[in-house]
Parts: sequence; structure tokens; C-alpha cells
Amino acid sequence: MNVSALDKLQLIARGEVPRPDLYETLDIAVVGAEAGSVVLELRPSKRLTNPWGFVGGGAISAVLDTATAWACDTMCQAGTACTTVALSVNFLRAVRIDDHPMSAHATAVHRGSRMMVSEGRLIDSNGRLVATATSTCFVVAVDGQNR
Repeated sequence: MNVSALDKLQLIARGEVPRPDLYETLDIAVVGAEAGSVVLELRPSKRLTNPWGFVGGGAISAVLDTATAWACDTMCQAGTACTTVALSVNFLRAVRIDDHPMSAHATAVHRGSRMMVSEGRLIDSNGRLVATATSTCFVVAVDGQNR
């Protein structure tokens, strides 16, 4: 039986299936999901900081990539998912580990049969915009069949 991406994300959010390892590593939690829209929470820790004590851009990019890809995934049919082919991130302010929880909001803005585009925003605990992202995703089969 194929589970849609939206169903899978909601199972993760309810704790009915384990969080993926990446989510454990970065401390990402699923806050909400509906077709074309996803909200994730990031609680940055010291292990994600650079030598100056700021959260590394790679961690910020990873949570935005995850959120924007899921926004596209939730628009996919069962048996398909999206994989990122391009990600553009704009970092707007430095992030410290005490700026948590942060929330990543992503929305699908274009749904094609093979390509999708989504936009994401990372907001700190004070409601300030930290980073924005635009993602282009390719629709792929997850059941082993070619599309």
C-alpha cells in the first residue's frame, strides 16, 4: 500500500512513526502539514554552531530544504515524492542557539507533473525573519518504478 507524502508527514507529526535520522540530528519537529503547506520547528543546539557561536548556514539550509521539499511532497500522488534539484537560501540575520524554537514555514507555489517550486521562511522565537528559501523539486517515483 502506498502512503501519500501528506499522510506520512502527519504520521511523523503525531509520533506514530519515528522521526527520520536527520530530524533527530538537527532537532527538527513537524508542527503542521496540509496539502501544499508545511510548518517545521527547529531547536538549534551547540553542536550546530560555527566557531563564533552562530548556527551554521548548513543547518539553516537543511531545515529550509526539508520544509520546502515537504511542501511539494504534500502535493504529490501516492507512490511519488519530490527531491530537491535547486535550493536558494538568503540568510538575513545571524542565529544563536538561544533563538529557539524557530519555525520553518513552506508553501508550494507551482505544481507541475514533473517539477514543483516552493518558498520557505525561517522565523526566530521573537518573530523575526531569519532566512528565506526558494526550492525547485523534481517529482520521482518512490515505489521503484520509473515515471
